[in-house]
Order: sequence, then C-alpha cells, then structure tokens
Amino acid sequence: MNLLHIDGLIYKQGLNNKCFYQAHDGEWLLSNIQKKINKEFYLQENQIKQDKKSKSSKLTKAGETRQIILNGMKGSALRTRLEFAVLLDIDPTLAKHRFMDLVKTGQIVVAGIARCSIINRKVKVYKLA
Repeated sequence: MNLLHIDGLIYKQGLNNKCFYQAHDGEWLLSNIQKKINKEFYLQENQIKQDKKSKSSKLTKAGETRQIILNGMKGSALRTRLEFAVLLDIDPTLAKHRFMDLVKTGQIVVAGIARCSIINRKVKVYKLA
C-alpha cells in the first residue's frame, strides 16, 4: 500500500485512485485535494522507477574487475595473468576467468609466451588490443 506524507498528514490511495488521509482518531477520510495528491503519488512512483533503473545501470562485480584489469594494463609492459593479479591485488583464479572474458570479447590479446617471474614457468603474456 502506498503511503505519502504531505503537510503532516498521511495519505493513501484507495480504489479508483481516490485519495484518503488519516484523521487524528485513526479514521481514513476522503481528501478534498485529489488532483494534488494524485500528482504527488505519480511523482513518487516515477522516482522509484528511476531509482531502480539507475541501480541496474551499475557495473556488476565481474564488470568492475574487468575495468580494473583494463586500467591496470594501460601503459604497462607485457605481463602474465598471474603478474597482473598480484600487481592489481586480485585473486588469481578470479583473474583467470576475467582474462578469459576479455580475450573472448577481443579487448585484450595474447602477445606471446614468456617466463613468469612468480612461478618461473613459461606462460602466455597479454596486451591491450
């Protein structure tokens, strides 16, 4: 049930969009300013819809991690995925999945094979596309 506070009174919408206010004795009485109250309910409803839209436009955790990786790769030398994970303080397993996503979308490419300074093995190195 929608409730609205205007000028110290509590309003609610009833059947057929009729607006009622709560009297001091707790009884709901028909309001005589129907147009004003309906307009306020309409504005409140649209505000809630806009809030939901703005929340949905935020990046997911995976999207945030991909952005961190891409920003960390800008202007840096060729490195392995594990070196980037340590440098950017990201979980190595999480970094593995995000690097696979970025390669699939074509935002980064495999630049070759080099020796990783952390595990001392030959692995793939990445660069921005």
